[in-house]
Amino acid sequence: KKAVVTDISAKVNTLENKIAGIKAEIDRLDSEIKLINIKIAQLQEELKQTQEDLAHQKAILSQSLREDYKFGELTTIEVFASSESFSDFFNQQEYLTRVRDGVHESSRKVAELEQQLIQQEQEQRDLKAELTGKRKIQDQQRAEAAYRKLIENLYNQYEAAEEALAEAIRKEQYSAATPGGSGRGMLVQPGEIVTKGQTIAFVGSTGFSTGPHLHFSLMYAGQYTEPRAQPTMYNPPLRLNMAWPVPGYYRLSTPYGNVSCNNYPCSGSSKYHTGIDIPAPFYTPIVAARAGVVIYSGNTGGSYGNLVVIDHGDGYKTYYGHISTK
Repeated sequence: KKAVVTDISAKVNTLENKIAGIKAEIDRLDSEIKLINIKIAQLQEELKQTQEDLAHQKAILSQSLREDYKFGELTTIEVFASSESFSDFFNQQEYLTRVRDGVHESSRKVAELEQQLIQQEQEQRDLKAELTGKRKIQDQQRAEAAYRKLIENLYNQYEAAEEALAEAIRKEQYSAATPGGSGRGMLVQPGEIVTKGQTIAFVGSTGFSTGPHLHFSLMYAGQYTEPRAQPTMYNPPLRLNMAWPVPGYYRLSTPYGNVSCNNYPCSGSSKYHTGIDIPAPFYTPIVAARAGVVIYSGNTGGSYGNLVVIDHGDGYKTYYGHISTK
């Protein structure tokens, strides 16, 4: 289930990154559309002014042409003769030429501005269509992200409910196994024969403990020894074909041997750790690693807190420390 939640979380993060990317594109398109709108407004204003200039120039030209038509039968010499002076004649001709050129230039500019306006309006439509598409994608991705987030929350709630149920079952098993509230949290007594894999106690945090876990030690001929067959920190196989003492919880928080206090919970620079620490929730069942006879079951009054010791009859003993109290 954790793998499913992790996968959903990764997909939600991917979608959120995509949504952020789409938002950046939408912001860019919005900016471009605003610039296009400004250009269109400027072109429309320039076109309007040019059209007004063109209309004015056409009116002047039309009036001049009517004057020419009125005297259409006059020759150039006669027009020249009717002019007040030589310069007046040429001024009239130059003026008409400039008017005609102005009409042609204004007509050309009007056509050019109209073409530019058409292009800008088409670009505006294209950008708006692209913006609409991006917003639709963004809405779809937001909906999918919200759905996946909901699924993730439901999975988390389901896991929390399962853990609460498991905790309640562990407490019930613990209460049933310790009638009268003996206060020791242990199921076995000195002299009792136990089998490999038999539940003998429950995880606690008694003695000098940093939290709920089992301190598991292996002793041979009066000396502590490495219980692991391989020095790994997760699910290490145990020596002597021993059963794992906390079924279902295979991660170590502290290994056996000399450990650095920079990496593990202890005081000073380093310490010798007599066993392996296996963290697990309160009341998780603890089982005998090997068959044997219980030789101690009680509170040490020291670092181990509540402790069970089993003698396996071949020189080996196993220690189970920090057992819970009711």
